[in-house]
Amino acid sequence: MADLRQPAPQEFSCHDQRSPRVRLFPASVRHRRCGVGAEIAALVAEQAFGALKAPIRRVVTADVPVPFNPGQEAFIEPTQDKIEAAVRAVVR
Repeated sequence: MADLRQPAPQEFSCHDQRSPRVRLFPASVRHRRCGVGAEIAALVAEQAFGALKAPIRRVVTADVPVPFNPGQEAFIEPTQDKIEAAVRAVVR
């Protein structure tokens, strides 16, 4: 578990050897590349790859320019339904 409010959230231990294997779904309103979700996925892949039960599945804003229209903006951002769909796809 990481507290992302700390000054350097990259400096955390990803895995306790006693922990069971896990699935990881970083969700972020940022784009797929260069965002917080990408950094968390990279850290876990580097430090605790053996603890993963399934591939990391990021749920992020679509890789398109952010529209000005609020309705369209809501369409490209992660939602509870998109997160649930990602979880269902990995758990199958």
